[in-house]
Amino acid sequence: MEIEVRAWDISKKKFHYPKLWDNTMPSNWEQHYEINLYTRLKDVNKKHIYVGDLLKGHDGFIYRVWFVRGGFAINVHVDKFKHDIKMDYPFPLQCLSDEQTVSYIENNCEVIGSIYENPELLQP
Repeated sequence: MEIEVRAWDISKKKFHYPKLWDNTMPSNWEQHYEINLYTRLKDVNKKHIYVGDLLKGHDGFIYRVWFVRGGFAINVHVDKFKHDIKMDYPFPLQCLSDEQTVSYIENNCEVIGSIYENPELLQP
């Protein structure tokens, strides 16, 4: 399985979609780029979902996609997802390996931006 990524160019403030192993990234890439992995999930519009994306559910809640040890997760609204909540982060997370969560995202959520392009969406 090919690993798919996108790279946020910190100085130019735009995304690039390089091949992970094709040597197009400079040797000091970590000083110039934030790398986001593709989660292998798509939103309701079939758009790829990457770490750092912001999703809006049909219920109006905004979810952020995170990389966590062992996979991917979204922050959750505690009243909505009360099962399997991990408390080792300063906020509750729901793993994206859970079939019910994946089904909810793919059938009810839309990518509305990213933490890089739309940080204002993270404001309460």
